[in-house]
Amino acid sequence: MIRNVLTNWRGARFLFTTLAVFVVTFIGYIASGWVELGKFWLSEGVCRSCSTGDITGVLGGMKIKIPRDCAELVEYDGDPGFGERPSDAASNRNTRNIRSLGMDVRLPEMSCKSSKELKDDYRSNFLNKHSLWLSIGVNSGEIYPGPQAAQRQLDAVLSSIRSPNEFWLDNYERTPEMIYGLDAFVVSGTDPQLGGPAKDNERASDKFFGHNESDAADLYISCGKTYVPRGVATCVMKFSMEPSAKAMLSVRFSREHLSQWREIRNVVVGFVSGLKPEN
Repeated sequence: MIRNVLTNWRGARFLFTTLAVFVVTFIGYIASGWVELGKFWLSEGVCRSCSTGDITGVLGGMKIKIPRDCAELVEYDGDPGFGERPSDAASNRNTRNIRSLGMDVRLPEMSCKSSKELKDDYRSNFLNKHSLWLSIGVNSGEIYPGPQAAQRQLDAVLSSIRSPNEFWLDNYERTPEMIYGLDAFVVSGTDPQLGGPAKDNERASDKFFGHNESDAADLYISCGKTYVPRGVATCVMKFSMEPSAKAMLSVRFSREHLSQWREIRNVVVGFVSGLKPEN
């Protein structure tokens, strides 16, 4: 019985000590201005999704206005990192450069999750190999990699052909023919773990590149694979919006739609370009 009393006392003491530390820390945040009593307020830069208004700002030199139902995880240049305080410039969003954001839209009408029906459709179908939902990511401002990003990816693949890497999944070979009008590469050699072709390993990614009129790579697609029953293999397509905007778009879609990459690219560019404010 005495042992049980001591055990319960130790547990209670640990609980009270933890609670006391939390209270002291919380009071410290209130004193520093990071937390407003009664609201548990986070800085605008940290909790952008707490706002209910439309997203406004400058995307790679292009002014945009995005409905709240479309934009997620929005960051602006100069936003604070974890534990940092926001700057005074955070209040003027209309002229601030957007650093990154995410959007989920459905083909072909490019609808966002703006209603219960669309949200339910997204939850029901985004893990379906025939899904028409696209996940769009945008990088610009401070983290814009530039229009040569796709060419750098191609250079890395070509380098692995000339001088293989130590890690076998990073070594590629060009396919005999182009695929859907794209320069295509698969992992080369033999799988050291399973013994079959390395390209068939579930962790291997197939890479595809589109080229501009100067024969430089201006589009990069990486596609995974899966052998899990009812699993969904996806592709991620990356390309710059230049000259319209200095922004890199990243579009994730089901591999079933790889043959439609041109249409997907065009409709995504049109969608993002159409986010300009009316005035």
